[in-house]
Amino acid sequence: AVIVCTMRQLFLAVTIFVTMITMFMVSNFSAQIKFIHDATNSTASPLHSAVQPKPEPKPINDTNYEPFNTTNPHSSWCPYATCQNSPLCQPCNRRYILIVATGRSGSTTVLKMINSLPNVRLSGENRNFLGITAPLVNTFHFDDPSKYPKGYIVKKDPRRPGISPLLEQNFDRDDGPFAHNAIPPQSMSCAIQHAFNVLNPPPQAVQREDNLLSVRDYDESTIFGFKTIRLQKNDWTPMYAAKYITEVFPCAKVIINIRSNAADQVRSMENTFRSEDGTYKTEEDIHQTNQYLINV
Repeated sequence: AVIVCTMRQLFLAVTIFVTMITMFMVSNFSAQIKFIHDATNSTASPLHSAVQPKPEPKPINDTNYEPFNTTNPHSSWCPYATCQNSPLCQPCNRRYILIVATGRSGSTTVLKMINSLPNVRLSGENRNFLGITAPLVNTFHFDDPSKYPKGYIVKKDPRRPGISPLLEQNFDRDDGPFAHNAIPPQSMSCAIQHAFNVLNPPPQAVQREDNLLSVRDYDESTIFGFKTIRLQKNDWTPMYAAKYITEVFPCAKVIINIRSNAADQVRSMENTFRSEDGTYKTEEDIHQTNQYLINV
């Protein structure tokens, strides 16, 4: 009799336990159904909604964002820069340092000094990058690249007054042999900057993401740049050289490096470089080149 009583009590306890579990599951399921209903209901509170409302655009310098603007994100670095921002290009987003010098003037030493600064990466010589890319950009400023001016970028081709150069066409042309949409001003700057950035990459360990940091995050605030001793070797005036630099690298600081002792510089050139025709620069050549760079 004692055993039968115990079994009945055990059965009753198990029945009560199962009933409680069932009631809990039904209650929890009902709560989930209500949550889903509230999340999909347009009148539900955003705080409990499964789909958060789209945030308002963040203001830039206390003004509403516009696709075309002249906001300078580095006004303390390049306060006089011209930044014609568009959906295609924001030319002032990256800061640059350019070292412009002559051969055997100590430019490599200056390069090492600048690269010792934190958050700065300058590359060495790049085979006259500025002189190579300038005719490319000018091709789109002027229809005939062989006629590009030495002192200023011509805006219209007098031989074809009805056709505007590509970069000056401010309307969409949907027919004809030169059909293309309007190209926002200064858009080619980003293309030139990107071409240079490819020549000045971060270390291979960063490219392989060995430290789990992407290249973009690694270089987010890095100041880029390069040195060149070939600026004066191009067929352009100081005005045109300066105009091109400020167009494609608008947020750049330029360091002009010259050597005061021209006689020592000439001797250093003779000892370092081999002349194909047996002639070397004179002190007068050095003084003229230095003045050219100062004018730039």
